[in-house]
Amino acid sequence: MALWKPLKSRSTVVTDTTTAEMMKYAFNTFFITKIVYANQIYDACEQTGANYKVIREALMDHPWGSKHHFKVFHKGGRGGGGHCFPKDIKAFSHWSNLEFFKEVDKLNDHYLHKTKKK
Repeated sequence: MALWKPLKSRSTVVTDTTTAEMMKYAFNTFFITKIVYANQIYDACEQTGANYKVIREALMDHPWGSKHHFKVFHKGGRGGGGHCFPKDIKAFSHWSNLEFFKEVDKLNDHYLHKTKKK
C-alpha cells in the first residue's frame, strides 16, 4: 500500500465506492461543523465577555477534543472556506435534506459572506 505511505495515515480502509464517498462527506461535514461550532462559541464569548482563547485552548487540550478547526479567524476571514468545505456541505445538505446540515451550511455562508472570505 505505497499509496497511503506519503499521507502518513494511521490506518487503511478498504471499502466499496459508496462507503468511500460517504466517508469523505462524513469527514468534511464533521470538520465544517466544528468550524461553525467554534464560530458560534466565539460569538457567544463576544456577547458575554468570556475569553474564547482560553476556551479554545481547553477544547484543544481535552483528551476527547482535537487540535483542529477551533481557529475562528483563518486565511482572512471566518467560516470554512477553501475548495472542499463549502461545496461539500452544500452538496450534502441538499442531498440529505437534513435540517442539521442545512443549518451548518447556512451559518457557514453567513460567516464567509460577513468576512468576505473565499
